[in-house]
Amino acid sequence: MSKIWGALHQKFIFWGSHHNSIYEAIRTLNNNSLWVDYEPLLENLVENKKLEIEKETDSQEQKKIYDTFIDDWKGIQYKFADFLNYVITPDTLKRVSALKGTKTLGSFLGDLQKEDWEKIAFKDYPQYQSEIEYKIFNFNYSTLADNYFFHLFDCHPYNVSDNNTYFYPNPREFKGEGYIQKYDKKSLRSTIKFYHPHGQLSIPESILFGIGYNRKTYQTSTSSTSNFHENFGEKLTKKLDKLYWSELGAEKDLEIIQTDLFIIYGHSIGESDKWWWQKILQALARGDAEFIIYDYDSQNLKNQIIDYFPDLKERVENKIFVINFDDNTPLNYAFNFKRENTRE
Repeated sequence: MSKIWGALHQKFIFWGSHHNSIYEAIRTLNNNSLWVDYEPLLENLVENKKLEIEKETDSQEQKKIYDTFIDDWKGIQYKFADFLNYVITPDTLKRVSALKGTKTLGSFLGDLQKEDWEKIAFKDYPQYQSEIEYKIFNFNYSTLADNYFFHLFDCHPYNVSDNNTYFYPNPREFKGEGYIQKYDKKSLRSTIKFYHPHGQLSIPESILFGIGYNRKTYQTSTSSTSNFHENFGEKLTKKLDKLYWSELGAEKDLEIIQTDLFIIYGHSIGESDKWWWQKILQALARGDAEFIIYDYDSQNLKNQIIDYFPDLKERVENKIFVINFDDNTPLNYAFNFKRENTRE
């Protein structure tokens, strides 16, 4: 993501955009900054703008401050969407769709080290003719992940069975008494759903950046016995609260509770997404769910998540499995885009 923002700096100048206070603040960070560096910057901008609104006594001036900042925010959303459309071309989507994402879904346990593979209980869950439901939560605004996984399964490939895919409990053929062997693949029924909690580039104003206040409700105005006025500070908080607009609620809670295995790939562990980390760790703490984290360049993501909720550490740390990888030690089973063959 930092590379994207670095390139976006140059594109923004090329487009000749008018003065944008948010973009000017972003420019103060260098091109090597990580995405998690932008989240506190954006949150600080919002808090400073709320203070500016509070200090202003004239409601018309408050509205002007609010409207100007929201226009700047929309400007960033649209320029970011323009940039993603610039780098993610139809040809890019075509090439992503040609990758064999079924290998990722069916063989990802092969990326675990033997010690972790022996511990993880999920390998024993899929059974012949059972059903496995994949829920893909795509946080990066684009449809790259959707194209990677879309149309992988023929809904009814057989006349005598509803099974439509295979799951490999032991892709690396670890040896040992009672071990499941690679050839013992499980034929089962698979379904897949896609979610975009942080918005989609096709709807620029749906793109949500790094602020999460975790408030379920907002008052849109305040009143006294003598007058009525808009609370522009609260309006700003509500407008930019990505947890509020992600429409998280009972339905998502239920889906998390019913999940047997969580997998994170390509996601920074920022504080603005604490809602997700809390729900996942709570699911691990109260049941049999497990958690796999793909940790590029060994950034210690497991401890980063646990550090947000240290009171859950003893109940969850043995249920979290880390797969470290980098350019020199690529993945062999899941998300290995360079080695994947085109779909058959």
